[in-house]
Amino acid sequence: DAGRKMARTQFRAFPVVDDDNHLVGYAMRSHILNYNDKQLILVDHNEFSQSVKGIEKARVLEVIDHHRVTDFSTSRPVSFRNEIVGSTCTIIATIFRENQVPIEENLAGLMLGGLLSDTMNLQTPTTTDKDRQTANILAALAGLDLDQFSEELFSLTEDEGGSLEELMSRDIIFEDVMGVRLMLTKVNVPQVEPYRDRAEDMQQALDMLTKNKNADIGILSITSALENSSILFASGEKGNWLFEAYPDHEGEPHSVQEGLVSRKMQMLPKLSKVISKYA
Repeated sequence: DAGRKMARTQFRAFPVVDDDNHLVGYAMRSHILNYNDKQLILVDHNEFSQSVKGIEKARVLEVIDHHRVTDFSTSRPVSFRNEIVGSTCTIIATIFRENQVPIEENLAGLMLGGLLSDTMNLQTPTTTDKDRQTANILAALAGLDLDQFSEELFSLTEDEGGSLEELMSRDIIFEDVMGVRLMLTKVNVPQVEPYRDRAEDMQQALDMLTKNKNADIGILSITSALENSSILFASGEKGNWLFEAYPDHEGEPHSVQEGLVSRKMQMLPKLSKVISKYA
């Protein structure tokens, strides 16, 4: 914006002021001519649609990820590391060890928390032996008992303050399956059973969120890594398709779905089969 205005004048320097109109410096024509694109390393994603705004104008130097590769392309060669593991923290910890860089205690604890959170306590279908081995190494470096730390981590609840719609908005992914726009949101809790008692409130909040996000199907999973289970809510005109993929027990709405903790690796494939049958 500044460059376009500079090009229409004969001046070489332009004053820069703060909110109180105090002079803080000057912008020169040379600043615009010598401008360099932002340089980025993409971590835990490679899809431009999931990245920061304006990434198309930046220079991507490197990618460290464990997800699928879709629309990624660059005009220059990049370092691209994509491994079949359950968490990017596993890859980053491996890079530290490959380069013989010590992992400090607090950093080891942070990476361990990220690894456990990403793999839902090492229970998602994408979890590998490398994830488990790395978790034990990080726990030792952080001076933590792995089982005790996992229990403390997943005993924390996200349901603290704010409206239910705000709670559901914290972790949303969108997918397009045969022209059907899916919204999948997840709330992590220590125990799922108490949320069945709040079914009416949860359903109303999901209905509102689905409408606001213009989704054909809105799905909410209340998930407990400690119990390795979820309960499901659906909204939208085609929301009942979810319960064809994950039927409730007879006479028991929002039944506990044992072993269901992953949206992309478990829920999405089964739901996509139902959608392909009707869409």
